[in-house]
Amino acid sequence: MFRLTMWPPLGLSLLRENLKVEPMRLLADMDNQIIGAKEEVLSRKEYWIRLRNGCSFAKKRAGLRTVIGSITSAFHIRRVTSQVDMMDQNDGYSE
Repeated sequence: MFRLTMWPPLGLSLLRENLKVEPMRLLADMDNQIIGAKEEVLSRKEYWIRLRNGCSFAKKRAGLRTVIGSITSAFHIRRVTSQVDMMDQNDGYSE
């Protein structure tokens, strides 16, 4: 799942190719690799934060649907019960 962006590191490949590498170029290459690794870590962190927030939103939404469904069911039962009571009263039946 995790991949290395540059392997072997650019600095090591330069050393193999050319034994006389300028120290400044080697340091610049290493800095670029560090910056690239930091950017990759930050993008993964942002991805996981978005994923976590999306999951919590979905849980809240599902819970809200359950509550709304319960309220709707209770309202429907009361409405039907009151309609039956009204029909009983109109027919002359009473308890």
